[in-house]
Amino acid sequence: MLDSRDVKELHPCLQRAAAELIRRLKEEGRPALITSTYRDFEKQNALYAQGRTAPGKKVTNAQGGFSNHNFRVAFDICKNVKGAEFSDAEFFKRAGAVWEEMGGVWGGNFKGFTDMPHFEYTGGLTTADMRGGRKLAEDAKMKWEK
Repeated sequence: MLDSRDVKELHPCLQRAAAELIRRLKEEGRPALITSTYRDFEKQNALYAQGRTAPGKKVTNAQGGFSNHNFRVAFDICKNVKGAEFSDAEFFKRAGAVWEEMGGVWGGNFKGFTDMPHFEYTGGLTTADMRGGRKLAEDAKMKWEK
């Protein structure tokens, strides 16, 4: 089971974008930390089981193969302040606004299951596309890089 925090596990476009998001937030006095990057299907299924068939609170609506983490095009962050990692909604709203300005999709705007720590960029690909073997182009760039 693999649940990485290593930014190098992300697609190169997301590596650059994650670093830029963290830099922009730090510049605003909002320290952030990457908490999750790539997850294998087994880890994703274990997270999906939480609050369903395993103890704990529901943390995802995506089974293995249905999360952009499985395809290296998503990451999660927290506020890098001990005791306030996930409790500051204003921190996540600002981070989400910055990410969307950069051209990404923020999980705080998901319908049904809001995922405030989640940030992704797929270049328009769906998880079905990626399960079928399509990948984000190696030279992909987000809006902020163009």
